[in-house]
Amino acid sequence: MSRENHVERGRWPVLLSLSAGDPERRAALAHAAECPPCESERRAGAGLLEDLARASTSAALPPEALEKAALPVREALAAESATRRRAKWAEVAAAAGAFGLVIGLAAHTNGGPWWPSLLLLCAAALVPWLTSRFGAWGPVALAAVSTAFAISRAADSRMPNHLGGFGCAGMEALAAVLPLAALVLLARRRNIVFGSLAYAGAAASGALAGQAALLLTCPSHDLTHLLVIHSGTVLMAAVVGAGVPRVLAAVR
Repeated sequence: MSRENHVERGRWPVLLSLSAGDPERRAALAHAAECPPCESERRAGAGLLEDLARASTSAALPPEALEKAALPVREALAAESATRRRAKWAEVAAAAGAFGLVIGLAAHTNGGPWWPSLLLLCAAALVPWLTSRFGAWGPVALAAVSTAFAISRAADSRMPNHLGGFGCAGMEALAAVLPLAALVLLARRRNIVFGSLAYAGAAASGALAGQAALLLTCPSHDLTHLLVIHSGTVLMAAVVGAGVPRVLAAVR
């Protein structure tokens, strides 16, 4: 494994300061378990945190010394938090771009109202935050929202019905690629470890934005098509996205 694929040494205190269940912390620890250089750096980072903990309990050290010792960790934590916020906004921008791309490629609309599509697009924009805040419950909520919109569309009898094809799945898959690619690019450029849920949320966000666009472009309100193709592709995108960390590790 090349050096560029290792976890940056200066980030270990940040990662080890996260909660035990944090997906990024777990991904970094899993990598270190198979990488001796990173395991050595992990021990060094853990030693720094232990030194800070001992220093904080020592009455002999003045507050200024403790503040100086903790400053690098605090700066790293602040930088880490800012980068992760930028990643979420990048996913939102990519999802919005995916929505416009699907509509542009379709070159026509089905005459349906815009408000359900825009509402579902807003839900897609919230996926990165839901995944970060609620973990595995984020995809569950996503599946419920996607299915609810599919059923609602199937119940709309005001529009002429046509059997949809697999082209809708291709459109949603294309939409899923944009936020996923944005997250991969940012992770590589900033040398940040994201967990499987983060990648799953990125792919699902794009696919859900694609589903939102299909509410305007797909002529079908056949329930089987809407559940299997529209909602099913969103769930499949999440599953594929969750496997991206393993793919990246294999190609490095």
